[in-house]
Amino acid sequence: MDKFLLRIQECTVKKDVELVYVKNQDQVADIFTKFLDFEDFRRLRARLGVQIFLIMKGC
Repeated sequence: MDKFLLRIQECTVKKDVELVYVKNQDQVADIFTKFLDFEDFRRLRARLGVQIFLIMKGC
């Protein structure tokens, strides 16, 4: 078994970390790694807390 996986297992047993299942459609990292349709992009962008700011001419 990979040393990294053994370390994760050890930390989980010691309750240093908690592993939480995340459904595919909720994988926020997908916004950086996959081509997404606009609705998925907007949903994941909102989960990241990114806001759109418009700059108006003359302001």
